[in-house]
Amino acid sequence: RLKSAAAAHQIRRGMCGLTAWLRFHAPIECWCGCPDLILPEGTLEPAAFEAAAASLHRRGPDASGAEDFALGEEPLQPSIASADSVGGVSADAIGADLHLRASVLHLRGVATAPQPVVTSTGGRLLFNGEIYAVLPSPGAARQGCSGDGVGLPIQVVSTSADSLREGELPAEVSDTMWLAERIAECEESVDCSDWEPFAEQLRDLLEKLHGPFAIAVWCPRRRALFFGRDKLGRRSLVVGRSDTGDLCISSVPASPVDLWNELPVTGLFALDLRDLARPALHHVSWREVMYFEQSWWWAASSLPTSLSEASAASPLFAEVLSAAVSQRVRGVAGGAPNTPRVGLLFSGGLDSTVLAALAAEALPSGEVVELLNVAFDCAAPDRLTALCSFADLVACYGRDRFRLVLADVEEAEVRQNESSICRLLGPEATHLDFNIA
Repeated sequence: RLKSAAAAHQIRRGMCGLTAWLRFHAPIECWCGCPDLILPEGTLEPAAFEAAAASLHRRGPDASGAEDFALGEEPLQPSIASADSVGGVSADAIGADLHLRASVLHLRGVATAPQPVVTSTGGRLLFNGEIYAVLPSPGAARQGCSGDGVGLPIQVVSTSADSLREGELPAEVSDTMWLAERIAECEESVDCSDWEPFAEQLRDLLEKLHGPFAIAVWCPRRRALFFGRDKLGRRSLVVGRSDTGDLCISSVPASPVDLWNELPVTGLFALDLRDLARPALHHVSWREVMYFEQSWWWAASSLPTSLSEASAASPLFAEVLSAAVSQRVRGVAGGAPNTPRVGLLFSGGLDSTVLAALAAEALPSGEVVELLNVAFDCAAPDRLTALCSFADLVACYGRDRFRLVLADVEEAEVRQNESSICRLLGPEATHLDFNIA
């Protein structure tokens, strides 16, 4: 039993974090392209970008890295350089610095991959995510299914699961290093120095990845920064800007959090910095939207209309869910000897109990699964259900398969850390978001 949130910090948890921010040497008039897609209306002080980067260390205990790039002094374009200066700044004094920061939690592969990763083409990769497998192509699962009747959604998911098993990355492979190699191949396949052909290649690569991710790729050859996250938005990425045109992409915001926007999950974004006087922000949409955003997924004919139809789909669903859990836990890198490497946030409800059971079935018989339960009152419902479900799991799998960790957090401690909690969950701000955070 852990008697405070501070004690819970001893538990290995969290994920990687990344920050990339662009600082101009002189104010710019505007961003070209489609800045309204991501840039917030309000502006931040530049110090907020450094604060966001400083908060990354809590997201990855295994490695951290930083790189700074001077983008050079660029003359203003003739179209806006009719005067000798803009805003009191000499026409030949426009330049910028790009700052990349990363912290790494080692989850997959034999060895930790420090970031930013240097690619074979001289680029830089910041990656917060996990790649479980690589699909042959976007939409391949749907193409392999026929009809629009009952069971089509689960049929598509099952076909997708078969493809994922075929394209699964070996557990000993670092997904970060694998991705860096593929990104370099994309860049080498494009001859021109324009941002768009490479962005399309990178978009096609990312769309095949199965797993959560947030990513930023700096491409010096094209002087462009590419960034995005998976279609479900399972890894955070927020955007902030200053009143002088500086821009920051970060896993976590800094105060005030309401001046940051969450990055949309609609595709890949690119900052074209070839002309620093007229920088441009572009958007490259995914080729295919998520299945559940398409009409056929929700068609009435695809829903079971009887108990027998639902029962027929249940074994297939169980198989797909079991495979999904196995895929996630088997590849987790080990920690110290005799230390659990897999843990679940555990309320004792149906979802977390089923996932705990499936995790135990996926791991070797000698491995322990940690169940992490946080409560603000020893009589809280989540504490009572956790104790009951823990007893059920022990009865089914044995006492040595699970370790229940009870973290007791006093209300006073919550209030003491309220501002930090609100900053970390930003820009979300609901009561449920706060309780989870």
